Amino acid sequence: MRAAEALTTEHRAPFDLAALFDGLAGLSSVAIAVSGGSDSIALLRLVLQWRGAKLIALTVDHALRAGSADEAAQVATWCEALGVEHHILRWDGEKPSTGIQAKARGARYDLLTSFCKAHGIDAVLTGHTLDDQAETVAMRAARTDSAAALAGIWPETVWDGVKIIRPLLGMKRADLRSWLANIGQPWIDDPSNDDRRFERVRVRQDMAARDKEGLARQASDARLEAQQIAEAADSWIAEHVTQHPESHFTFDKVRLLQEPPLVRRAVFARLVAAAGNGSALTVSELVGLVGFLGTGGRRTLGGALIAARFREVIVVREAGRILPDWTEVGKTGVLDWDHRFRVTAPAGSHVGPVRLTSGLIRLNGVPFYVHEARPAVRLADGTVFLASNAGHPGISAELLQTKTRFHPY
Repeated sequence: MRAAEALTTEHRAPFDLAALFDGLAGLSSVAIAVSGGSDSIALLRLVLQWRGAKLIALTVDHALRAGSADEAAQVATWCEALGVEHHILRWDGEKPSTGIQAKARGARYDLLTSFCKAHGIDAVLTGHTLDDQAETVAMRAARTDSAAALAGIWPETVWDGVKIIRPLLGMKRADLRSWLANIGQPWIDDPSNDDRRFERVRVRQDMAARDKEGLARQASDARLEAQQIAEAADSWIAEHVTQHPESHFTFDKVRLLQEPPLVRRAVFARLVAAAGNGSALTVSELVGLVGFLGTGGRRTLGGALIAARFREVIVVREAGRILPDWTEVGKTGVLDWDHRFRVTAPAGSHVGPVRLTSGLIRLNGVPFYVHEARPAVRLADGTVFLASNAGHPGISAELLQTKTRFHPY
């Protein structure tokens, strides 16, 4: 009998594995993010007992403190003993001096999902628990009463096209640790979890007197409300928003102002994410955008430019936020550019925003700030064309995004 089989059959988990992993039905392969902490190690051991899909363990070494490489190596040793394929993903490069936890989280998901896309893996599982959910709701409740915020951690989301699934959101950390101790499975305690400079650490240490189950129920109720708002916003966008070949969006502001305030905010959240850099806006930013409709003019936010005309509102990529450089087209002759266009052009040519060029004619009715954010193609001889409407047989551009694919919960 293999080591993994011996270990998992000797100490069956006292949990309903079918219920825990119901959301994984139909997946042929999954990756588990295993930091070495108790939650992720418990998830790994539980999935091994469930055995419903091919499993790969991934450990992200953020390289933020001494010992992180040794901890990743320890996880590799545990995985080897369990017969689990394991890979270490390292966050290389210069590290930020501020907002380190949020940026490390983003880097972690970028590394995990990039690996999955490169290896044909269906989803990433993470070990978030009821404790994490309660902490998240407590932190957000101190700032806002927004349903989208109080929904906390969602059981399933998508990051860069890859599913992120959190099977343990209804489980208490104490129960998981008790089971791990009973089966003799150690885990690693991250020293940063005791650093009160971080808000989550302070909330976690002060959580003993809080009703964790009540906070988790609050998240569940808020999630239902947020879903209803999301569905209303999606329906409104499908009916009233036009996405143009130049990639910008337009809608009638009077129609939007007839909707409930929460739906207005959700519409803007989606459109700004679609046109801009994909970042989620705060409630105050969304409230400000809705108020801005009455005054008119232009403003920028989240990598997007929003122009409020007499009745029409335009949401478009902010040209000044596009990488101010030319990107070479490879041998395939196809380049996905600025997450908005798939450009076909001769190999060795370059693609960049129109604002880097001069002399390209702006089509009638296209505002200059829309024109400047469009892709241009520069051939090897220096000739420049618009990627769309190029008048060149080897150059074309199609939209990558649609107005229905953005769901920033």
